[in-house]
Amino acid sequence: MSIPAFMAGFIKYGERTWVLLSVSRDKFGKIVPFGNVDSDSDLGNNYTLEDKNYIHGLCIAHRCVKAFKEFTEYYDMENNGFRLQSRIEVDDISEFWDAIEVEMGLMFDLLYTKAPINFRKRGCILRCITFSCTVAVLIGLVIRVLEGREKWHKVDIAITEVLLVGALALEIYAIISLHLFSDWAMLWLIKNNKAELKYVPKTAVIDPSLLLHPISKCCIHLIDPRIEEDIMIRTIEDDPIWEEFFDSSFENQIHRLHTATEVCYNLEIEWDTHDAADQNNRDGNRELCRILSRYMMYLFVMRSSLLPIAASYDYVRDKFFLIEKSKIGDAPDVMAACRYLSSHPIVELLKSKQKDLRWEMLKWVWVRMLCYAVSKGQRNEHFRQLRQGGEFLTFLWFFLPQSEKLVILP
Repeated sequence: MSIPAFMAGFIKYGERTWVLLSVSRDKFGKIVPFGNVDSDSDLGNNYTLEDKNYIHGLCIAHRCVKAFKEFTEYYDMENNGFRLQSRIEVDDISEFWDAIEVEMGLMFDLLYTKAPINFRKRGCILRCITFSCTVAVLIGLVIRVLEGREKWHKVDIAITEVLLVGALALEIYAIISLHLFSDWAMLWLIKNNKAELKYVPKTAVIDPSLLLHPISKCCIHLIDPRIEEDIMIRTIEDDPIWEEFFDSSFENQIHRLHTATEVCYNLEIEWDTHDAADQNNRDGNRELCRILSRYMMYLFVMRSSLLPIAASYDYVRDKFFLIEKSKIGDAPDVMAACRYLSSHPIVELLKSKQKDLRWEMLKWVWVRMLCYAVSKGQRNEHFRQLRQGGEFLTFLWFFLPQSEKLVILP
């Protein structure tokens, strides 16, 4: 029994080592299984429009993950274009955002599971061997126990049987979950024109309509500063206050703009008294700016490795937060503290703008900083985030270079 047990363990560890070695050496996405999968394959009549949209998005994700794996070797949107043979055509931007979410899952499988080998012929053969070895060991143990020739302790027998049954259960679960109910299984079915399984499509948790336009424009401008297609970009770039702001360190930008956003958010009712009757009707940009502001501060405090910053959070806290505390003194509440900070140059600039323009400008600045953080992020840090589901910043890290190939059909 020791020989099949040793063989199963040796194959398992060998598979894992081979996958890790292949992923580290792969520079051109050759480890992605199935080659080219065509979403125009005959899917039969059992699929609803929603199912077909999901399958279309899955095929887009599969095409993109191979090209993106190659692109991440030299992640540089300025000098290294995203190499995809054909354009990505979708009816709505939300379809592409869903495809990016699926692509992140596929990339996780390539990096942290044995997906690159499991869906190849050799992988199926090895899985059959390990499964057979585990079953053989379990059957052999049961036979030896029933014959009663061995003087084994009952506790040892019970522990061994539980471990073998657990290993067998894990094998069965892996086969069912991986080969029947995974994105890779659906890709295999589409590849072989056998897509007869029903699959519940994933849904995006992010509304792309609020950020797509400014993200696209800011990304283009960051790649080539000479391109200024949007009037808001020109307005921000030409203002000396914003010019001085962008010349400071990135951690300083986050802190200053977060302070300005919070002050504007809390004091807006006092500034715009003529809109007092409308105070319960929250503007979309206003809420979006606060979300972006708090998200960037969250990244700075909790996920600073994803940001292009040199200083630690403790250093910035000591340098900036203590300064702000000295300014607000013994303010009894948030509103009083915001009034103390309202003399900030950026706050003064935003206060002078009309309400709609104020939040539109803040949104564009936050998005510009978000795109900058994405373009300068570290590949390994974003890949690590996939193990925890992926940050929104990681989502944009996938999205921005691939958006060059995006075409939204009329």
